[in-house]
Amino acid sequence: MDIDFHFGTIYVLSRWAGFNKLDAKALATASQLVDDNTLTLKINRKHRSSGHEPLENLSDLKDNNEIWFPFHFLPNLNKNATDKLVCKKNSNLALQLSDELKSTTDLQINKNLFRLGIGLHVYADTWSHQEFLGCISKNNILTDLTILSPEQSLWELAQNSSLVIHSLPPLGHATAIHWPDRPYAYWKCTPKFPNGRENWTEFLEASRAIYAILTTVKNTPNTLTAEQENKLLTCFKGFTDEDYTHRNNVWVDYINKSYFGFDDSLEKYDKNYILNDPDFCPQFYEAIDEHYIWVKEKLEAEDIHILD
Repeated sequence: MDIDFHFGTIYVLSRWAGFNKLDAKALATASQLVDDNTLTLKINRKHRSSGHEPLENLSDLKDNNEIWFPFHFLPNLNKNATDKLVCKKNSNLALQLSDELKSTTDLQINKNLFRLGIGLHVYADTWSHQEFLGCISKNNILTDLTILSPEQSLWELAQNSSLVIHSLPPLGHATAIHWPDRPYAYWKCTPKFPNGRENWTEFLEASRAIYAILTTVKNTPNTLTAEQENKLLTCFKGFTDEDYTHRNNVWVDYINKSYFGFDDSLEKYDKNYILNDPDFCPQFYEAIDEHYIWVKEKLEAEDIHILD
């Protein structure tokens, strides 16, 4: 998923669940910072990187299990699974993560709030990244990619060409380019989604599951109303800019126009809200490490030793 979900949607779901403005902003910023926390942002070696390179830069990227598996392509660990490293929604490990996040307490400690935001990023990605692996694998190779909606520009048709796709290493969903992360896309590919995948349907399902986590933490009613779901679908299907930053800015505009039913004045996403804060920054990295260790221990319990 892109910033329009990790920041925009997460902020909205947090406010609906009963989080105040500041906590919702911190939670949503931590969620998106998982992607933006790249090596270039590291202050020292104690700060673990969780962000990955854009798909356009994958040609020279080495397989980095410590980033892709714990933060973006959570393994499934399903019993009797053919490959327990494939990312799947509602998988054994995804449900364990959901339970872990629901047990979050004492949100006055910023580290706990950041841990929740980080976990929600990983959990949300199990919908957009489902059926792909967080490593270079032949199982990530697609034999066909067809965009059913929206109608593509000539530039995008060129980007989706087999020549471009086959020039990318089969890491994650690189061979599907950006389509798994775009909420407005309806697409198909073989062998993974031969009957097509409506991203907005998947993203709405993810929103319901995330809302259940947030409302459990806040002890508030945990079912989205029909009106709330319709508002989410309107945004998922209606914000179709190819630039995900532009899409997120529209989310912020809608938030500030009270479209979602609360009266906020939210500034655009800024990673430095956490990284430049002397208290927030170290607590964010503590939360990053705690999530990483949690995933590592779950994998090692299954005798899977892919994380150092």
